[in-house]
Parts: sequence; C-alpha cells; structure tokens
Amino acid sequence: MIFKKYKAINLKQKNMERFCPTPIVPFPEEKYEEFYPSPAQVIYDMEVLAFTRELKTEIITVRTEPTLILSPPHPKAYLIFNPARITGGPYYQTFLVYEGTATAEGDSTADPLTVSNFEKCHVHITVSSVSGTWDFIQLVADPYTGEWAEAQTFRTIDSTGAFYNSLGDFGIATDLAFRWRPVTSGSITFSLTVTLKGGTGATDGGIERTIYLGGRDVTTETGLPLLESNKIAILPAPDIEIWAIAKVETNIRVFWL
Repeated sequence: MIFKKYKAINLKQKNMERFCPTPIVPFPEEKYEEFYPSPAQVIYDMEVLAFTRELKTEIITVRTEPTLILSPPHPKAYLIFNPARITGGPYYQTFLVYEGTATAEGDSTADPLTVSNFEKCHVHITVSSVSGTWDFIQLVADPYTGEWAEAQTFRTIDSTGAFYNSLGDFGIATDLAFRWRPVTSGSITFSLTVTLKGGTGATDGGIERTIYLGGRDVTTETGLPLLESNKIAILPAPDIEIWAIAKVETNIRVFWL
C-alpha cells in the first residue's frame, strides 16, 4: 500500500505539467549589443568630449561691432571659451575718465562706466593748474529711462595737487559718470581716474567682458551671452556663419573638436 502511494507521487512529479494550471514557457536568451554614442550626442550632454582629430585652437578678438568668428563649412563641433582675465586676489579695474582742460561745465555721460558688476568706487583727481573753484559731482543713470541724476558733490577744488575720494558703494548701480562745474569762473587742467573694486569680472558673474553670439547683425541685446570664464559647445549647420560682439574688446578661445 505504501509502495503504491509512492509510485503515484513519483508519477505526479514526473508529469508536473499535467497538474500546473499555467504552462511553463522558457524565456528566450537575450543578446546584448554594444552601443557607442555618436560624437554629436556626446557634445550635446557635455559629459565627455569626443576627439576625432588633433585639437585645433584659435584666439579670436571679439570687437565692439559684429565680429565673424566661425565660417562654414563646419566639419566638427566647436568649444567657445571666454577665459577669465584675472586669477587670484581681489578683482579691480582702473579707467581714465577725463584728461584735459575745462573752462566750462562738462561731464562724462557720453562715455559712462558700467559698474553693475562692481561693489566699490575710488576716485583720483590730479590737478596741474586751476583758476577759480570747481565742484566734482557723481552722476548715476536711471536704468529704465537713461536719465542722469546728481548723486553727490564729492569734492570742491581750488588748488593744484592730487585728490582722492572713496565713494564706497554709494551710487554704484548700473552706470556711473562724473560732472565738473565751475563755482566761480576760471579754468582747470586735470585728470580723473576711477578704480572699481570688489567686482565679479573674474568669476561666472562677469558682465563687462561678456561676449554675445549670433548672426551678422548680432547686438549685445539680441545675442546669446557667454559670461567671462564660461564656455559653450556648438555644432553649427554646415552653411551658417557664427558672429560675436562685446561691450569691450575681448579675446576668446575657439577649440575645434
């Protein structure tokens, strides 16, 4: 009796498919193929750069009018790099605002200083000759209307010599200029220089040396901005030109990938 039960159980084990409600279907063996992304895909995500030939580098000066930087055809992609001009230490720039002789009121609004990426302003005035008394006034531009407002009279001069004023962060908004006005009639021969400090020109926030990419009619308002110390990889269509413009003359590096 026990032997018969054992034979019955053994038969069930050998013919399990008869008692399984769902038939057992073996999985087909999958074959995996190696995949290599195209150079264009690599360039787009910028995780790696595919070098398919020797690296070629050009240094191009971007001027204050549209400058042609890349001409067709374009066999490969490009990496455009706007390098930082200063490494290490505090960043500053010095500008000559005026040098000459004045006999009447004048100002520097025709050639203002862009100060939106700076924090502090230092003014040096060197007077070689003077008659009468002269006021020196800080001007600040309204970024919306473009109108100039007198922020403060920071120095009155009636003698020769070297004069210094720290304006700090007062009136350091977007654009800065200066006015000289006679209190009593006369003339003055002087130079006025400005040192801007605490800026971000050497970091990703650099503004003054930003370049702007686009077509042959590119402007600083319509172009694609590339800040100082930043880079961009592009893969132009074979028949288009790439132009650039800057607010101040700026050297960039173009790598042919």
